[in-house]
Amino acid sequence: MHKIRTADVVELMKTGDIMINSLIDNLLDYSQYISSVDEKIKTLNLNTRYGLYMAEQFDMHRREKHDIAITSLQKLNDISVQRLGRIVYEGIIDSAHRS
Repeated sequence: MHKIRTADVVELMKTGDIMINSLIDNLLDYSQYISSVDEKIKTLNLNTRYGLYMAEQFDMHRREKHDIAITSLQKLNDISVQRLGRIVYEGIIDSAHRS
């Protein structure tokens, strides 16, 4: 399992760079959305039009937030290489890769 090097992210955050904070906020926003949607999906009746519609809406928003998070992670890696000489995430960074 791949993960973000938290200590390096904290070091980048200490610079006070607004762009870095925005990129990190995008990652947190995606993570929080996934958590909240998981709970909401459990309450949907997928045998109704409304339930199916809401599931589609959740998935559409999840995909949008996922793509933003992927772009943000790539930019964060780029900035990290410039400032720290190393990437903060070594996993797959691809919008088609959901994990």
